[in-house]
Amino acid sequence: MSDPRERLIAYAPSRSPWSTRCARWAADARIPFAFVRCVSMTAFMDELLTGATHAALVDAASCTPPVLAALRAARVPLIRVMDTATTNSGELPDSFRREELLHVLVLLKRPETLRAEQVAVKPAVTRQLVAVIGSGGAGTSTVAAVLCQGLARDGDTVLLADLCRHAAQAMLHDITGQIDGVMEIALAPETSVAGSFLPQVAVSSRGYALMLGMRQPLQWVALQGQRVAAVLAALTAGEGVVVCDLDPDLETEQQTGSVGVGDRHRLTHTVLTQAKVVVLVVDASLVGVLRGVERLVAIASHVADTVPIVVVINRQKKTDAARPSARFKAAFAALNRRAGQQRRHITVVTVPLFAADRCHLAVTGFPARLTNTLAAPVRAALWQHDA
Repeated sequence: MSDPRERLIAYAPSRSPWSTRCARWAADARIPFAFVRCVSMTAFMDELLTGATHAALVDAASCTPPVLAALRAARVPLIRVMDTATTNSGELPDSFRREELLHVLVLLKRPETLRAEQVAVKPAVTRQLVAVIGSGGAGTSTVAAVLCQGLARDGDTVLLADLCRHAAQAMLHDITGQIDGVMEIALAPETSVAGSFLPQVAVSSRGYALMLGMRQPLQWVALQGQRVAAVLAALTAGEGVVVCDLDPDLETEQQTGSVGVGDRHRLTHTVLTQAKVVVLVVDASLVGVLRGVERLVAIASHVADTVPIVVVINRQKKTDAARPSARFKAAFAALNRRAGQQRRHITVVTVPLFAADRCHLAVTGFPARLTNTLAAPVRAALWQHDA
């Protein structure tokens, strides 16, 4: 059910304390409005077009002529948030309290024709969901980033979503400080989740956008019940491809007898059930290959038979030729025969030893040969699924 409340739209930097306070007030129902936080001008313009907006809170430094013109065209009143104390109507200091915000909203001048006309909402478009999963230390997060650059070079709009409990993409992209990500979606009002707003950081050197993951390992407790579905709905709303970096744990409540285990792994399970393609990252060592086969069998039980699976054997030594790939296919076939199951078709590709790891040091673009190696089978699998 959509939120019947009118909205407040904020346009401010991602680390803005006052926008964080407003989001908490709205989530706790301490203000009678839904709250939408935008960190880019594009997202702000899109939100203005959706209608039912009571007012817009804009950081004083962001009150540029295009922003003011868009507010006038949308007939949305402006509240400037200043970095100094102010007594002017329609302005607030950045340290404003909830009572001060409500006082300004009550006195706000609203034209009678403010909501006389609303722009029709565009038909919903669903992003293609690609799940990337692998054992810890196998290079799963690196492979996910390489894959995103390869898909972006093909012309797609690509979003890399870090959905791991111990999120590492911020470190691998040299992003410091507290920046909005998956938790802001999980805790946002329902109207924000249903809209086009996604907190993301542009990785210009590689051509894709990044949505950061959990900042604390225990934040997964906020992703329970309908919140997981809300996060996935926000991720898949739009055009292009979203690549999800996932935790490798798949144990369920039925297998372990623990409700907490089932909740902790719910996000991974939900992504796998909705993914168009699953990418399994396996270390090229003997133990890594055997663990990868076991994980592939577990993944196959969670996804439909029609979902393609691409196995990436990472960090293969040049002197090892095709041995890891052959070992993987033979071990997977043996396990299937032992279980009496028909062999499932998989695509196996290999990646040279440390071919991409050093690129993380400077957050530079990955080699084109490497990105094409990973993107080609995933692109073919997406076409096969759509067909």
